[in-house]
Amino acid sequence: MKPRKQSIFICSILAFAWLTYGLAGDEIARLLVASLRKNLSGLGLGLFQNPELFVQNRLREALWLFSLIILWAGLHKAMGIWISKLMKSRWRWTVHAAAGLLLLNVWIAFAMKTALFWFLIGIGERVVPYRQFQLNRLLAAEVQTPFRIVLAGSSQTHAQIDANLLNQRMGSNSWTTDLYFPGCDAYGLMVVEPFLLEARPSLMICYLTEDSIYLPAGLSMVDQFFNLRSLFNGPGRNPFRLRPRKETIRVLLGNSIPLFRCRDALGYRFLGGELMELSQKSVDLSRFADVEGRSKRRARAYSRGARSEFQKQSLEEFISRCGRAGCRVLLLTGSDNPILASKIDPAVRADFLQFLELLAARQPMVTVVPASDLPTQSPADYAPMDLVHANAGMRRRFTLRLLEILRGQEGENLSKGSIAK
Repeated sequence: MKPRKQSIFICSILAFAWLTYGLAGDEIARLLVASLRKNLSGLGLGLFQNPELFVQNRLREALWLFSLIILWAGLHKAMGIWISKLMKSRWRWTVHAAAGLLLLNVWIAFAMKTALFWFLIGIGERVVPYRQFQLNRLLAAEVQTPFRIVLAGSSQTHAQIDANLLNQRMGSNSWTTDLYFPGCDAYGLMVVEPFLLEARPSLMICYLTEDSIYLPAGLSMVDQFFNLRSLFNGPGRNPFRLRPRKETIRVLLGNSIPLFRCRDALGYRFLGGELMELSQKSVDLSRFADVEGRSKRRARAYSRGARSEFQKQSLEEFISRCGRAGCRVLLLTGSDNPILASKIDPAVRADFLQFLELLAARQPMVTVVPASDLPTQSPADYAPMDLVHANAGMRRRFTLRLLEILRGQEGENLSKGSIAK
């Protein structure tokens, strides 16, 4: 087939596909769901609420991404004809390579806005936090319930609260999406806030411990979410004064390249977990068995000062932004493994509780649940050798207690009567 006829044929197929989707996309989605319902029910646990809408939107995204590939190929071909008239043959490959990389990044930039892209690059691989966050965020925006809950914060929020259990117990008029991100401190919440609000939540729930405010580490855990707005839209103090300038430049330049943003997910997809996890396999796990020693060393890192004050300002700014968007924030006063908690300076815990008390008084859109209203946790309620993450049993007990809070009088005030009894 001649190139001209080949182009016409491909464009005709594409036009027919879009026409078919426009006329019968919903019916095709219903037929696919009927034939794949068993597989979809397991696949969509905690991800989507309406299988027909999920499939229909993925069909649209598939057509959209394929259309972009055809456009990419057409632009590259047209460019090849143009440069063949301007450059010598031995240098044309450099322009082709540069243009190919540029167009690939453009395609990735558009693909990252679709749930289908994040879904496909994660099939058969372990959970990659950034990939899972983006997939959950995009699917949450499709939820059509009157009351939407987002679980935000670090992996501690994820370890304490089971979003699937909440969805099973709370009824059809509410939906909970887990948008945690490992290592997300108070400043990280502020950086990630625009992505969280895209899910249109009515309520944001965060499990908050001293880790989010008083640890010197952090600020680099949410690097993949940084953009120019993160530089200039802060709580009044430049956060990049707290990190090396070279690292700041690397982060901002790197995150301007779409391929860099989704590097981990693409690495697992095309390189495989064995290669991506080589550094983890070289870690000596025996040193983790000394829970007491690790607790003492970690406890020394908690401190009050410029960093903790900045983190407090960041959390309050995060709550203010949520309030302006009409979203209430529910802060659950948490703690670490009692083995670790007993070794942290008591002044840090006192400062933490005092800050939450002042926060509740200053911010009308926040509700702080004291630790006394939540399940008491013992060292046996934590994963083996883990200082911060609860085990599955505590996760279930904690989630059921949270369910009682949401269904009780506090829940009625938070949801304005929208949570099912």
